[in-house]
Amino acid sequence: MKRPIHVLLMAFLAVLFGIGSNGCAPVSGEYRASATYSSYSRDDDYYYGSLDRYGTWVEVSTYGQVWCPLDVSAGWRPYTVGSWAYTDYGWMWVAEDPWGYIPYHYGRWTFDSYYGWVWIPGDVWAPAWVSWRYGDGWVGWAPLPPDAGWRVGVGLTVDSYALDSRIDSYGWCFVPARDITSGNLRGRIAPASRNVTFISVTKNVTNYTVINSRPAERGLRREMIERDTGRRITPYQIVESRTPRGSRGATIQGSTIEVYRPKEDVGSRARDRVRTQPRERGNPPRDLIRHQEVERSKFEERMQSERTELDREHQRELRQPPRGVSREELTRRQRAEMQAQQEREDRERKAIEERTKRLKKREEDRDKDDEARGRDRDRDRDRNQERKRGRGNSDKG
Repeated sequence: MKRPIHVLLMAFLAVLFGIGSNGCAPVSGEYRASATYSSYSRDDDYYYGSLDRYGTWVEVSTYGQVWCPLDVSAGWRPYTVGSWAYTDYGWMWVAEDPWGYIPYHYGRWTFDSYYGWVWIPGDVWAPAWVSWRYGDGWVGWAPLPPDAGWRVGVGLTVDSYALDSRIDSYGWCFVPARDITSGNLRGRIAPASRNVTFISVTKNVTNYTVINSRPAERGLRREMIERDTGRRITPYQIVESRTPRGSRGATIQGSTIEVYRPKEDVGSRARDRVRTQPRERGNPPRDLIRHQEVERSKFEERMQSERTELDREHQRELRQPPRGVSREELTRRQRAEMQAQQEREDRERKAIEERTKRLKKREEDRDKDDEARGRDRDRDRDRNQERKRGRGNSDKG
């Protein structure tokens, strides 16, 4: 006898995200039975189940509940683990992170001094919510700032000129223009400390528009990249899938990219999930907390690697100065980059230490709660046994 398709789909989701009798590793908030909780669809488990497994929800005063990824390495930045694909809606980010679909196509990212990079939920889908820079043989992208909203009939609420002052300078990722279509972007992204130079030699070309009622980005045109690479770029066509395509949410098949999207209210439902899930299940998995300890121990080694790479690039420039740049200007640039490297290290070090400290405190609190519940269970068991013995003695009498 064949099982109904919805039963098979729910079984698939249970395997994919570990949804069983114990549920996902949900987020904080007092539990209360409600229509919102009972009406969660498979979309909610599909999207937010993966977030719960790979990070934690935290309270940030300016934005409320935001999601903090915990399986990333020290010094990580959004839109670095994956690749770009040019589509009929502009450049689409194809994530390799196991949680990487929803935070790269909905909402915004921002850097918090306590938690590092955090994701602020949003309701509108786009191939990627980033700003673009181009010039002097380089292409750069960075997450749009939280105040860059989207309005139907208006577009972005912040223009490209205002974006420059609102985007975190270390959030930019720059690669040679010829490498923008590379499948190994992580290995080609320049050190973040060099952003101070690249921002000065490139121009913000961000230009969001609307195609088929969806946001599309038309600032970084494919002709620009074709001119730099000498190769023609054939756009992928984005088509909607009726079923989930893994936690990354998109599948490339030939000349199309299949995308599975919820109908509406992605950000609102994310926050509802945070508020209505059991408090005792609101802590991140223990292995993610341990991962933070490991990353903290590796931090200095990674920063030393960045400094070595920066020094190597500086030595190369001294041997072959960039065209049109004087020795004095080159010296000034390199000093600014070394200072930026130190500032980046300081803020990343502070964030990882604060994040580790706060997560350890949450783990200690969880252990204390577990011990208290264990004592309560033992006490209840002893009382039940006492009552049973009392009833037994009464029957004998």
